[in-house]
Amino acid sequence: MKDSWRDLEDIWNLEDYRHRSIDSFFRAEDQLGRIWKKRWVWQSGVTVLLFFCLLFIFQLESPPALVVQENIRYVLAARESDLSPVLEAMARYGVWLDPFDNQVLYRKSLEVGAGSPELLAVPVSGKVARGFGQQRSPIDHSPVFHSGIDILAEEGAPVRATLPGVVVRVEVDPYLGRLVELDHGRGLTSLYGNLAEVLVDPGRVVEQGEIIGKAGGRAPSHVRTVHFEVRENGEPIDPLSRMAPVKTSI
Repeated sequence: MKDSWRDLEDIWNLEDYRHRSIDSFFRAEDQLGRIWKKRWVWQSGVTVLLFFCLLFIFQLESPPALVVQENIRYVLAARESDLSPVLEAMARYGVWLDPFDNQVLYRKSLEVGAGSPELLAVPVSGKVARGFGQQRSPIDHSPVFHSGIDILAEEGAPVRATLPGVVVRVEVDPYLGRLVELDHGRGLTSLYGNLAEVLVDPGRVVEQGEIIGKAGGRAPSHVRTVHFEVRENGEPIDPLSRMAPVKTSI
């Protein structure tokens, strides 16, 4: 770093620029051109630009932006990602990016009417591997309707209640493996499938964000994913359309 500052001191001499025209500052052979050619200068510029791009993306609250944010979180949290210390510092101090345990869920500061749908908390930190609606079967690749989403999560990651509710079902399903179903009242239910471990019993009252199980089940149709469903009056709805924004803890 000392060498870098010495380069600037050697190059940047105000006396040399008093009688120069503006266009001469940007010629490759001139001093500013020499500065820009320094690798560390343009690398620093690109790093700052990327930082502000990420900061902008994480201020957006539209459904497409939330999906992009989840993908960025997954890449930054994945063990196989080769992250530089700079990105790790960014992750630690601002633009997210701690594990779900350190995130703080919040509701938008809007006036929400009594009939407005409740916002869902993220059930498990990870990447959406399979969306809601018409999909290809993972078994025979035939077109099927997927009644929820599959979230690719690390083995042992905590799975949390998306809303306050009561545990109404805990069982082992031949298709979904170990599952938990919660009743949130007013016709709204949520289901969490392919769990490695279930930590609640039927009849238990849980709070939003409370850990109800752990990811890492071995159901043939949901390898390495947590299956998450939300139903309203018995009809499946896209969970991402009701997902709450996530605010970084400080």
